[in-house]
Amino acid sequence: MGYINATDLRQAIGFQAAAMMAGFTATDTQTQTELFDAMLSGIIEQTSDLINAMVGTRYDVSGLSGNPILARICLMISRYDVYCQFARFDVPETVRLAYEAAMKDLEKIQAGKLELLADDSEFDPEGVVAAQFTSKSQYLTEML
Repeated sequence: MGYINATDLRQAIGFQAAAMMAGFTATDTQTQTELFDAMLSGIIEQTSDLINAMVGTRYDVSGLSGNPILARICLMISRYDVYCQFARFDVPETVRLAYEAAMKDLEKIQAGKLELLADDSEFDPEGVVAAQFTSKSQYLTEML
């Protein structure tokens, strides 16, 4: 179970995805984009496994597949991993900082300093998806 898909990750990488994709050679059975997306899917699965291992100490991960906060964390970590694979010594500072923040959030969830809650308030009866981080010192809400 991945929290994001290859298209999400390719879009987050932006214009540099085309340069990264250039290293893949199309075969008789797969296009260059399919090969690149398969590699991205592998990175996403590894990142999702890491998230499940860390968050699974506190939550049942089977119910968290659509969580927007975990999707954001998965995207930030996966994007960093892609840059490390293709440009280990040239990772943009913004990508590195986003990765570090995502890892800190995961560590806080694992330690119980942040709680990952579903928003079951009556805020929007039409089904706006919301998730919350809560702690003694901070309260963040991300809504889709």
